[in-house]
Amino acid sequence: MLVRSTVVNNTADIGDGGGVSNLANLMLTNSSIFCNRPSDLDNTQGTAIYVLPAPLGHYLEGSVKCVKQMCCPAGSMCPPDKLTAKCPIQNCPDAYFNHDTAILPQSKIAGVPPPCAPGFYGSTTTNQRSEICDGVCPSGFTCPHPGTITPVSVPPGNYSAAGSVVSQPCLPGHYCTGNTSTPLPLCPAGKDGSSPGHNSSECGGDCPLGYYCHEGSPSPVLCEDGTFGNGTGLQDQSNCT
Repeated sequence: MLVRSTVVNNTADIGDGGGVSNLANLMLTNSSIFCNRPSDLDNTQGTAIYVLPAPLGHYLEGSVKCVKQMCCPAGSMCPPDKLTAKCPIQNCPDAYFNHDTAILPQSKIAGVPPPCAPGFYGSTTTNQRSEICDGVCPSGFTCPHPGTITPVSVPPGNYSAAGSVVSQPCLPGHYCTGNTSTPLPLCPAGKDGSSPGHNSSECGGDCPLGYYCHEGSPSPVLCEDGTFGNGTGLQDQSNCT
């Protein structure tokens, strides 16, 4: 068992450090092996068992390994083959939730424990039993990489829906001031919203001469025949003369 050992929790130069397990059962408490900077763990024909909590941004998916015996009277014996009848097995707390990687080939196993899926994040050790970790990336943020710990704020001029891996340019007729989620705020009446990526309520500026712009209009509207927009920032056909 390795419990935050200084041997595996090292910052040695490339080519040094790491760990090797040959034909053995290796238990990594708090997965300290992944604090290695230069190299990962080599496991040769052994069984690795990882115990929660996993590193932030990761999860373990497996079966509960511990057993709580609840019904055996004091002084009595409870044979393993009679556990179901005499001693019901109950769920164990998260701290004892293990993942057995079974027999591994001689190879790097840096992918264990696996990272939270893109579009999800794992900022705590509370929810580490599936790839959704702490849940869907909130709207107005992105979770771009496997193993995202902290959702990334969407910059001004862009927006994102919940679960986004990348943000999108703000749609024409709308503006996005940063950390913007759907539904998007509309460009005010009299403002030109004809291009994507507006980052303030000014949108593209005043509606151009000869046109009017409704609230949220994706493009200026030409004043009707026989009328003219004698000014900028017009909001409706009634403003044309």
